Amino acid sequence: MPSSISNSEPAKPRGARLPWETWALLFCALALCASAEAIARFGLKRVSAIHHRILQEAHEASELRQSTSTSQKTVLFVGNSLLLEGVDMHRLRTGLQPRYQAQRFVVESTQYLDWYYALDGLFRSGMRADFIVVCLNPTQLASNNIRGDFASQVMFDARDIWSASRDSHADLTSLSGYYLAHWSTFYATRSELRSVFMYKLAKAIPEMSQQAIVTPAVMPPDQQLIPEFEPRLRRFDQLCDRYGAKFLFLIPPVPQSGDLAILAAGAHTGVRVLRPIPNRSLSLDYYRDGFHLNAKGAERFTSAIIGELMK
Repeated sequence: MPSSISNSEPAKPRGARLPWETWALLFCALALCASAEAIARFGLKRVSAIHHRILQEAHEASELRQSTSTSQKTVLFVGNSLLLEGVDMHRLRTGLQPRYQAQRFVVESTQYLDWYYALDGLFRSGMRADFIVVCLNPTQLASNNIRGDFASQVMFDARDIWSASRDSHADLTSLSGYYLAHWSTFYATRSELRSVFMYKLAKAIPEMSQQAIVTPAVMPPDQQLIPEFEPRLRRFDQLCDRYGAKFLFLIPPVPQSGDLAILAAGAHTGVRVLRPIPNRSLSLDYYRDGFHLNAKGAERFTSAIIGELMK
């Protein structure tokens, strides 16, 4: 007689569902990410004077328009900490009036590619200045680096990230991070947030790093640098000319060679290069750290720039 054997195992559900603990964990993770993003987006500029200044200058630069007056022209100075610490903007603005209305846009630790794509984006957004002055030292003009995540959000349009990454030889991992940084303030400024918290918790550590002596880079011979500088100056010049602006390159006085190579590249390309003070001509008492000018050096450099532009 056949026996009937019943299956004692419970039937498996057709669609597996996540337990409520997993949903709670996902919710907490999303809430944490949203909170971090909100803090970075709305809080960083309130606790960081540097970030507030960068955003303010970026906005003011985007609002620049060419002057309709023949007696006064608009000038945008862009650069990094060499411009920030080396030029007294109040003194510069006063000295250039009434011929020029000067505006500054500074982002620390930036170099050639950062400013090429930043200016390209500013022009496309509607910025129009009569003159663009880029202030970089020879090492920064020759560099193929970009300020990565921070530049991707503050300086680049989304359409420029691919080109800037290609020119800087970034890998795909870095490229994906740049796109994420463009849309996420927290991801782009996480290093700045860490620096702000470090300064709040232990002010002595950032101050010690600022007082550290900077060793200037060893530059190749001028004959090797000139062919590198020429296309870069020409690229800046063509970009500015496309939007009706005149391009000038400003060499800050640093204790390294390479300034003569930039002058030669400017002569070959027809770009006006300003070298108010030759490199390696100032003594160390004009520098804060052997690289950035102090107040005494900034006063001298600013006066020299005014003299060059007012000729």
